[in-house]
Amino acid sequence: MEPDLRLVETVSNPLISTAVLHAFTNNLTLNGSYARSLDVAEHLNEQLRRNRLDFGRPYAFIDLAAARLGLRHFAQALQDLHRAYEARPFGGDPHVECNVSALRCRVLLASGRLDDSVRACDPQRLAERPAAPLYAEMLISRAVALASGGHSESALKLAEQAHDVSPAALMVRVLVPAIHAICDANPSNKDEAANAAWEAAVRLGNFDSIVVAYRAHPQLLVNFASVGASALLGLLKSANDLQLAKKYGIAGAESARRGGGELTNREEEVLNLVAAGASNREVAQALFISESTVKVHLRHAYEKLGARSRADAVAQWLTRQ
Repeated sequence: MEPDLRLVETVSNPLISTAVLHAFTNNLTLNGSYARSLDVAEHLNEQLRRNRLDFGRPYAFIDLAAARLGLRHFAQALQDLHRAYEARPFGGDPHVECNVSALRCRVLLASGRLDDSVRACDPQRLAERPAAPLYAEMLISRAVALASGGHSESALKLAEQAHDVSPAALMVRVLVPAIHAICDANPSNKDEAANAAWEAAVRLGNFDSIVVAYRAHPQLLVNFASVGASALLGLLKSANDLQLAKKYGIAGAESARRGGGELTNREEEVLNLVAAGASNREVAQALFISESTVKVHLRHAYEKLGARSRADAVAQWLTRQ
């Protein structure tokens, strides 16, 4: 069940409320609910700032970057990672530095900057090794980048190392078979490995790693669609990857890209407030999100309603109601 941010706001101890928000935004990103994750991460960052909990700011910036990576907001994600690195404690923090390196690797990889992505995630640059699951995440991120660049032997070796470091890490459990699917030239083996990656993602609720995998090697979309077409299409919409889906012939991608479909709960909340005459700022205050996030929700609602303006969207929404 999703916590109500208005209830979190009533918690008197900011250490508890920010811990809840941090855990929540991580779970949303893991599940591929990137727009909602960005809402919560922005709220987390504001609570930390307001309560002067500066030690937590690097992690809020990392949460923002992870959500923005999911939404394909690559430039903003890199800015957040820079802010996270700059806000780390004096003397450094291996957990912040490892998180930043792994995420920067994935942002650059999704941006098509293969060589830069590999260089961004060099474990030799860490002054201190972090906890095993996080270190494994760094290794597997680099392994995906190597696989995407055609360095199959190095990628498979590093994926094996990541598994040895932390076999239970959620990203490792999805991306190890995905890397095998990328590297194996045998169609039958590729199908089997891709299916294993998809099944692990479904079992663990880790669809974010599926996004990492298909952005690194888009041909995997065809494999994933064969075992979970409907869920994959929903994930592609959440990740703003419908253009990529169309390119690889994923069923339903074209109609989804043109608009239509059900509004999310948050989009409905935004439209209800707008229909009542609220400004973007008033909507943001009522829902504890930023004005920029309100605009994102409105844009998505316009697309689904086929509306050309705010007034048109309100009229169509009231008609639906």
